[in-house]
Amino acid sequence: MKDKTIFKNGFFAIKKCRNGYFAYNTNDTFIGRSLDLYGEWTQTEIDVLLPLLTPGDIVVDVGAYIVLIQSLLPRRPYQMAEFMPLNHKECHLHF
Repeated sequence: MKDKTIFKNGFFAIKKCRNGYFAYNTNDTFIGRSLDLYGEWTQTEIDVLLPLLTPGDIVVDVGAYIVLIQSLLPRRPYQMAEFMPLNHKECHLHF
């Protein structure tokens, strides 16, 4: 399989993955490693979630990390009412 890494410098890399281009930390044990090795992260979750969304829905992605799910929503044939990605550092500020 051809490596689709566009840029890599120390702990930072950009790669063409299954759902587009993503920048990630190459030292990350879970998400970064999955993007690096497989070119995707939680694809089954995404495949289950996206068909459940309807026009006007409000989506809260708690633990958003690098907003993988948010990056897929613009490809939907309709607009979401609102999408609020919250990473683990922000969660205590909003709730």
